[in-house]
Amino acid sequence: MTHFTRRKFVATTALAGASLPFSGSIFGAAHAAGGYVRPNVYSPRGQDMLKLYEKAVGVMRGRHEGDPTSYDFQWYTHWVPGNASDNVTKNEKIAKLPPSLRPAAQAMWNTCQGHGAEAKKTIFYFLPWHRMELYYFEEIVRAASGEPSFTMPYWNYLESEKEGVLPDLFRDPKSPLYNPNRRPPGHPGKGVNNGEWVPDSEVNYECLKLPDYYSTEAVPPNFSSSINNNPHGIMHDLIGDPYASNPLDYGMSFIPTAAGDPIFFLHHCNIDRLWASWNAAGNKNPDDDPKWADKKFTFANAQGRTAEYLVGKYTNTESLGYSYEKLEPVPKGGGQVASLAKAPPPRAAATVGSRAGVKLGATVMTVTLVPPPGHAMLRDAAQGARTYLVIEGLKVVRLPGVQYDIYLGAPKGATGDALKPYYVGTPSFFEAAGMPGMGQDFSFDVSTLADQLKQQGNTAPQVTIVPKGGAPNKGSNPQIGRISLVSQ
Repeated sequence: MTHFTRRKFVATTALAGASLPFSGSIFGAAHAAGGYVRPNVYSPRGQDMLKLYEKAVGVMRGRHEGDPTSYDFQWYTHWVPGNASDNVTKNEKIAKLPPSLRPAAQAMWNTCQGHGAEAKKTIFYFLPWHRMELYYFEEIVRAASGEPSFTMPYWNYLESEKEGVLPDLFRDPKSPLYNPNRRPPGHPGKGVNNGEWVPDSEVNYECLKLPDYYSTEAVPPNFSSSINNNPHGIMHDLIGDPYASNPLDYGMSFIPTAAGDPIFFLHHCNIDRLWASWNAAGNKNPDDDPKWADKKFTFANAQGRTAEYLVGKYTNTESLGYSYEKLEPVPKGGGQVASLAKAPPPRAAATVGSRAGVKLGATVMTVTLVPPPGHAMLRDAAQGARTYLVIEGLKVVRLPGVQYDIYLGAPKGATGDALKPYYVGTPSFFEAAGMPGMGQDFSFDVSTLADQLKQQGNTAPQVTIVPKGGAPNKGSNPQIGRISLVSQ
């Protein structure tokens, strides 16, 4: 059982599957109007749903961890607390379960896609796996809450400064939604559980501008990988406690402990909302790719029964019977992907400058990229080609507790507002911690910026890396395997 502070609830309602709203339901009208509508947690209906969620989580926390409808079992479906690079802890836990409960745990635990040792191969399924997880988790919560028309609220942390604060119930130590392992005071504000605004200035929805769902190459950047970094990964970084001495106390900042914090599911409800928003803007999923559509994952329903489900059946929210109170519009202006209106023409990617082995520290650093012999960086970029800044092999020994903003072509000594026009992106450390020998890759479209730099005569721009949050934690040793400027 989890060690987090919780309020004890008495489960008075037997498990039941998702059903139509019963007569007299105070929430029934919202469902009867045409499917389940997931609300903003800060809306009046979202606050009602949050109270039901609190009740249900209390009920679920009282169940045996081997019960597929328990909170711990659902947590472990994402990842079992332990090393994110293997299944040792998972197998040890399963061996202690009653034999009848082992098959479900073996099929479901540690199956999160886009993370772990196979992250680079499974990012293709990052969005549908989390949609499926949330869909069946919602069913279980609906039954445990006793309200048949319950829907998961989403946390849109960028809606307003007020809504960027963790909702009150998550910050109440007496609530089963509370988690002590969140960013503490002094880093740099009053702390997440004390009402600090969570997203920093780099959290954005720029991923909505990308037209391709997925690319198997490092470039161009794609929607699946980009949303995984920002806002997904960066929000994980900012909610959890990377300053804890024990990785199992990292909370949302660490893959194996992330789902132990109930805010995890509201965060992923927002990520699912952004995917629905991306589709609503006319962007297509790879539904005609059998590798995608025919992929199967195992989940448990509200009765605790497991079954395999096809990804291809979970790529449209309407067919699943739910929608969102509000979809997110595509951001306008700003950002380095603003001019990417369609997928770039197929051509070979050419590295026009690179630098290997970049160690990150507590001070601003400038990295000079070296072009291939006989070449001259941006001057060699093909006419009409797009330009990408690629970060490969972001690694840490433990979470550093800082972020690193990356800029391209910034004037020497520029700070504050003078730096903003040159901003590229901020890599998340969420994927990097707890995975020895691994490193995460990032790709940013910098075509607009590269064109501006060329016009200014800066055809050999340097990369500026600015740490935020002071010095990295001792022994974290953050580093980048390679920084490359790529033309395609």
